[in-house]
Amino acid sequence: MSTPDDPLRRDDKAMVDGSPDLRDVEEIRVVAGVVRNRERAVLLQLRPANTPSAGIWEFPGGKVNDGESDVQALQRELHEELNIPFADDAYFTVLQPASRNGKYLVTVYARSESIGQVTPQINQAIEWVYVRDLASFRKGRRFTPSTNATMDELLRQLA
Repeated sequence: MSTPDDPLRRDDKAMVDGSPDLRDVEEIRVVAGVVRNRERAVLLQLRPANTPSAGIWEFPGGKVNDGESDVQALQRELHEELNIPFADDAYFTVLQPASRNGKYLVTVYARSESIGQVTPQINQAIEWVYVRDLASFRKGRRFTPSTNATMDELLRQLA
């Protein structure tokens, strides 16, 4: 039984309503990337139909494979999803340290340099959104929890 000091403690409602207790579920490491174009807008993508969580907006990224570093996984995912090439020395910094989202352990990185052309590879819609416009872009759209937290952080940095 968890104690109030347990960092993995689920809220009482989640335990009462039959939601699974995820403390015993194997964690899946996930990375997401905040990338900007030359105009300094950030890239968001819509998960395509017929995929898990279709219709949800997110920063691009995905699961970290065995033997990959977070940055290697992010470079691979950005290339697979958006055909964004990276030099081996592409520079990423941690924007949000790893945080737990259900069974996922999500780390968000920001790329320090702008990128050029992107080409969606999995039939996903993409939008370039200026940070100052993130609040209005959110209206009427659904986002992953880590994307919402990242947008909050970007808006805090802008303030």
